[in-house]
Formats: sequence, structure tokens, C-alpha cells
Amino acid sequence: MVAVASTTGETATVGTSVTNAPAVRVATASGGPVAGMTITFSVASGGGTLSATSAVTDPSGVATAGSWTLGTTAGQNTLTATAPSTANVSPVTITATGTPGSASTVTVTPATVALLPAATQQLAVVVADQYSNAIASPTLSYTSGSGSIATVSTSGLVTAVAPGTTSVVVASGTATGHVAVTVIGHPAGSAIVNATEGGRPFAVAVSGSGVVYVGEQDNAALGRFDLPATAVSGSVAVGNDPTDVAFLPDGSKAFVTNQGSNTVGVIDVATNTQTTTIPIGEPVLRVLSSNDGSKMYVTTAMGHLFIINTSDNSFTSLTLGGTLNGLALNPATSVLYASSTTGTLYEVDLSTNSVTDSVTFGGRPQDLAVSPDGSKLFVANETGDLGVLNANTLASITSVSAAADGFGMALTRDGTQLYVTRPSHGDVLVLDATTYAVLQTISGGTPRRVAFDRSGLTGVITNEAGYVSFVR
Repeated sequence: MVAVASTTGETATVGTSVTNAPAVRVATASGGPVAGMTITFSVASGGGTLSATSAVTDPSGVATAGSWTLGTTAGQNTLTATAPSTANVSPVTITATGTPGSASTVTVTPATVALLPAATQQLAVVVADQYSNAIASPTLSYTSGSGSIATVSTSGLVTAVAPGTTSVVVASGTATGHVAVTVIGHPAGSAIVNATEGGRPFAVAVSGSGVVYVGEQDNAALGRFDLPATAVSGSVAVGNDPTDVAFLPDGSKAFVTNQGSNTVGVIDVATNTQTTTIPIGEPVLRVLSSNDGSKMYVTTAMGHLFIINTSDNSFTSLTLGGTLNGLALNPATSVLYASSTTGTLYEVDLSTNSVTDSVTFGGRPQDLAVSPDGSKLFVANETGDLGVLNANTLASITSVSAAADGFGMALTRDGTQLYVTRPSHGDVLVLDATTYAVLQTISGGTPRRVAFDRSGLTGVITNEAGYVSFVR
């Protein structure tokens, strides 16, 4: 008979040796020791190793293997001790359990948080050892970089306090994880910097990391800024007349509508290079990313809406009509809105890629914006009053004559203010998004498009007079 002589069921940290070397005792049927028998030890599960895989029983009938180092995956490890076939005895199984080592990595979800003041976000944390074994019930500490912007509780609940950016550090032992926290606001409007930019600046977009691309209509190029700096940091050669630009949500790529080249350019942001172009075959105007970045929506001067798959640049198209120069997504539904300068507004259900409604707005509609709750649709009108519509029915709620003749438009990230550019008046109006009262007028040049950074505290306005305005 063969029996386990060492302690079985031991526990040790993964990748380390158990305390007691594995051993078995061989005895006769009457219980007497069997000396001089060679026993073979082999790893059966767990991926561990033995320093010696065979041993000869001593006068007490005990054969002791070499040290047993457990595998690197937490859980059960097993060895099998086997006697020679002539002994006519069954193999013996020895077990041990590998437990995770000390904390090596701290992974926090979500990795980035954007909140309105007073909103909260619960963090989920996974702590693992050097071999990626999750540690159950780890000891954690949470620290906010700035309690005046956001606080964090001992259980990982982040609470937004005031607009700005900070970070939360989650620590377990010496291992740490970080969360970028942005509390969304709007520009104070008290500081405006005009940065020189050539080529009649028109299009503008800002990535989550603060990269700004500005379309230079006359230069077949995009100028680049890297916030918080307000000086040009580079440029990207693109097609003729870059009319609009949009980033993927992760900021890795940008898509530009090259109106004069009838193409959509794909830009690698890290290298500032247009890496490929997507031939559309007609003048392209607006471009907008889906919330998850899987699609880019592109409009044309021939009344078509193209839906581009960002994974492979394949596309489908819908026929709407007119020159489509306004585009917006409803954040609460799967609806996209498009405006034609001939005076028609279209509603497109993105779950079916079909037009579900259209209304005659009148005038010359341009930019569109949707309130954060998805209830209101704002319509800039180049030859009429600013329109405020019910986003679900497209029925008129009111019109704002004080913001007539608008072209570009954008809601601040917190949804409290509406910026409207009026090239024919040479100004930008800042409206209260609820009362529609004019809060500020920014005068000068021929302003076109507006975009805001991730925090909402910086607004970027392109101006065909040869500069870009940074509003803070």
C-alpha cells in the first residue's frame, strides 16, 4: 500500500514552494515499511514544478520528493506519486492550494469620469498580483487630488464638487491605480485669447485629451493646438477645403470632410498624419461621431447622409435632400437630426437607418444642438430666428429673435449656455440655454464654428479673419 506521509492540502503563495516537501510512505499489507522502492512524483495540475521527480523509500518506507513550487495561477495544485507497476499499488494524489501574492496592479473602472457638479460615480476596483490573480477583499485607500473639485469616499464613491479636472488615486499596498476626473462646467467668459491661424479657420474639434484641430479652408490643412496652450503646435496636410472634423471618443483618430476633394480623411492623431481617404464622390460637409465611436455620420451638399464604419471605413448612405449643413445626435435616443439649407429638418432613426420624420423649418438652417436630456433641439438659422423645437415631435417651442442669423452653434458641456456664431454680424452670442437671454457678446471678424474641451471650461471658436478664439 502507498499512503501520504507529508501534510496534504497545504497553502502557499502562487509561484512559491510549499512548507513541507511532498512525501509518501510505502508499507506492506500488514503495515510494515517497504524500503528501497523508487517512487515517481509528477505534477498533475496547477502548472507547478518539482526540484526532484523521483525518490527511493528510506528504512521507514518514506520517499520524499524535491521541493514543490506551486504554479502561478491561484487555485488547486496536485501531484501524483506512483510506485512501480510491479508493486501493484494505486497512485496517491497530494494537493496544495496556491493563493494570490501581494498587490501588483490596481485596475479601476471607469478609468475616466466626467460629471456635472453634485453628480456621483461609484468606482469598481480589481487588485491583482504579479501573475494577474485577483485578490479577494483587498485593503484599499482612495485619495482625491483636489477635494475642491471632487471628493471620494472610503468606499470609492466620487462626488463632483465644482468644475475642473483632478484625479483619484486608488492604492492597495504599494500598487496604485488612477482615475481622471472631470467636473463639467462652462467658460466663465472673462478671458479671451485670439491666436493667429492662417488659411481662413473654419472647422474645429477638441479631443478628450485636449487636442484641437482647426480646418484651414485655403491651406488644405488642419492646424493643431494642444490645450491648455493657445499656440499652434503642428499641422496636418489633408484634402481641399477641410470643412468639418470630428475625433473618435478615445482621441486616437480624427475624421475630416475634405469638401473640395470629395473625400473623408482619416487622421492618426499621434503622428498628425492623414493616413487614408474615403472616396465619397460628392462634396462632403459635416462629420459627427457616434457615442461609441463605431460610426461616423457624414453629410453632403447633394443631400446624402453617409454612415461610415470606423473599423474598416466601409459605408452605407441615405438620401435626405438639399445641402445638409447641420448634424446632431440625441443623447437620450437613437435619433440623429440633419438640417438642409433649403429649410427642411430630418429625423433619422439610427436603429433602422431610416428617415422617420421631417419638417419644413424655413429660412436657411445651419448648426443643430440637442439639450443634454434630449428634450430640446436648437436650430441656428442663417436667415431667421434661432429655433427651439421639441426634439421628440419637431414641433416649435419658441423662436429667439435676439439670436437671429446664426451659423455655428454649440451647447456648453454642462448644457447651461448656448454659443451662436453670427458671421454676418461679426459676433458670437452666449445665451442662457433656459431663458435664452443674451449673457455675453464676443465681437470681431467672421466667426464660424464652436467646440468645447472635455471639462467645458474652454471654448474654441474659429474665425475666418485669421484667428482662433479661446474663451475661458
